[in-house]
Order: sequence, then structure tokens, then C-alpha cells
Amino acid sequence: MENQEQKSQSENTLLEEPLVLSVEPLPSPYKAVIELSFDVLREKFDEYWRENEVDTLAKYPVHAKKEKGGKVPTAKKLLENNVPLNKLYARVLFDVLRDSVADVFFVEHVGLNNFKKGQNAEITGIFYTYPELELEEPISYKVKRVFSQDANEQWENRKLELQHKYKVKTPYEGEDIREDHDILMDIHASCEGEPHEQGTFHRQWVEWKLLNIPKLKEELLKHKKGDLFEISYELDPKKAPEMEGKTVEAQVKIYELQTVEYPEVDDSLAKQESFDSLEELEKTFKEEYARYMQQAEKSVIADHLINEILTKSRIPLLPTNWVKSALNTIIEQNIMQFGGDKEKLMNAVGATTEERLHEIFKAQVHRDALQILAVRKYADMHKLDVPEEDNEDIFRHMMDHVEWVEEDDNA
Repeated sequence: MENQEQKSQSENTLLEEPLVLSVEPLPSPYKAVIELSFDVLREKFDEYWRENEVDTLAKYPVHAKKEKGGKVPTAKKLLENNVPLNKLYARVLFDVLRDSVADVFFVEHVGLNNFKKGQNAEITGIFYTYPELELEEPISYKVKRVFSQDANEQWENRKLELQHKYKVKTPYEGEDIREDHDILMDIHASCEGEPHEQGTFHRQWVEWKLLNIPKLKEELLKHKKGDLFEISYELDPKKAPEMEGKTVEAQVKIYELQTVEYPEVDDSLAKQESFDSLEELEKTFKEEYARYMQQAEKSVIADHLINEILTKSRIPLLPTNWVKSALNTIIEQNIMQFGGDKEKLMNAVGATTEERLHEIFKAQVHRDALQILAVRKYADMHKLDVPEEDNEDIFRHMMDHVEWVEEDDNA
């Protein structure tokens, strides 16, 4: 009855805003009928043409012929006379539908009727709403802190990086090994009778200060250029957990030595980095580090909460037609990034067949969709608005509602 009243009202009024006449559930998707005046919709079409003329002509090439009277029709007029408007301006009609009906996830088809001057046009859309995640148990708001270094510690590391960036190496004519040396050497390492690849290298320059094996550093200072010696050592289990309790046996050969001179970290060094002073460099670094940490924390929090929601929810089936459409779109986009060469894309992602290529990107399509659904679920749980594109308000809410725990805290 309400739809009939709306229809009778619209017959006498040219609509400057979309009027939704009906939204009806079909066996699977929904069908919506929307009315909007010819003039308003014509302006939307014209605006779309102005912004997308080049891309549209690339998609629909035109060959102009003179009309009666000798005039050559415009490309827009030619296309509108030869391409269905609901196809040519599908994006405009999709946007009208999305702006008029809540929770539109995927538009399968749009139709356009009665597009006549002085009347209301009728837009018909077949669409799916967002699938719902059904949460089956409470989520945890405790997030493990995986980074702990503060800005001062990072600044000290940055100063070391700058010293290494601008260091100067000079040949060393002596034979003794010092802490300021760069050493050209071989190391052939084994563990439990098997080669230890990570600890083996051939004729490689290694700075003494950068070695992370304390016993080897200590032993090197006892030797000279040209020496060949054997050593056994254990690796730090925190850095190499797979080597805990194991002993590495190594043969070490020393070939050449260089002296490494590190510059002072002062205003002169800062100027080489395009700063007026060391104070300005430090201030800028700490500001950038603070922004980086905020972004890193936001990513960790979002990943944690999204994963919590997905692992504790009943996952809905995604519309088959949406999956096909999204899959074709993402593959086309990636092919374009490789200059339109599908074979290069397949090589890059390790796909030997097109079937495997589709499997790889289908997994990404599902993953991306489920992340969107998880963010919407979080917003629904906390009564937050869900914007069309920018989720910053939701991420800020996440950051304000988690509890950080240390990595070894099992609480």
C-alpha cells in the first residue's frame, strides 16, 4: 500500500532525490526499484562523462559519421545512441542504488526505464546485502606487545646506522686484528656432522664490531692475518631457537684486514643528511618514529581483533556471482601492473596454469571480503557507523579498547 502511495506521489512530482519505491527479496538477492527525475539523472551522466571520457572511449571506440545536415555527432551522442545507457553509465546507476538502499554489498545488475525528459526515470537494481558474521563466543581484547623499544633506543640505533653509512675503510698493512677492523675471511661451519649453511661463507668482508658470535670475536683478536684456526661455539637460542643446545664447529681462514673509521655523530654528519643540526635530525627522527609506531600499533590491533572475530564466528557463504566478479577484477588489475602480460604475472605468483592463478587470487578475494565483514561486525558490536571507504574512526575505537600485554604474559 505504501509503495502504491509513493508511486502515485512520484507521478505528479519530478524527483530531485532518489525515491525508493520498493525493495523485495528474491530467492537469493534483492530487487530495488528507484525513481529519479530525468534532469537530475542526466546531470549525473554528464558529470560521469566529463570525468571518465578518455577511459570510456578506450572501452567503447567510436567512428563518427556525418548526420543529415553535415553535422558530425559528438562521441557521447554516438555512444548513447549505440550502447545501452544502463551499460554505458552502470557506475552512476550503481552509485544511485548504493546511496539509496542500505547495506548494498554487490550489485549484480541495474536496469533503466522511462528515461524521458520531463519525467521520472526508473532504476531497477538486483543486489546482495552484506553477509553477516555470527559471533559464537566473546573475542579477546588483549593484544600481545610485539615491539618494546622506545624512541631513545631507536635513536641510538639510528646513530649507529649513520656511522656505518658514512664510515671510511682503509687498507691495514699490519698483521694483528683489532676491534676497528674489517676482516676478509672464510668460515666453513658444521653442526652434528652436517654443513651449517648459515654460518658458512667464502672470502667475505665482515666488520669485527658487527659479528654476533661473542666467542668468535674474542678468538679473532688472538690471531693475525694469514692464520687458519678451528673454533667451536654455540649460538644464542633467542636468535636461533633451532640451534639451542647444539655446538657449531668451524674452520676460519683470515686473508686481509681493513681499518674502519666511524665519523662522529654531530652537526657535520647531520648536514650530510640535509639537516641544519644534529638536534633537528634527532627531533625529526623521533617524530617520524612516533608516527611509525602509531601506525604499527594500529595494524597489530586491527589484525588481532579481525582475526579474533573471524576465528570465533560462523563464516557465511559469499555470493557466487560476487566472487566471480571480484576475481576477474583483481586478476585484470594485476595483469595491468605487469604491462598486460599474463605470463609475467603467473611467473611472479608461481602459477603454472590459469587454474592455479585463479586459486591464488580467489583466496585473496575471500580474505579481503572477510576482513571487510569483520570490520563491519566490530562496528555493529560497538554501535559505530560504517563509512563507505574510510575506517579510521573504527580503527581509533579499536586502539582505545584493547589491553596491551607483554609477549610472555599468558594472562
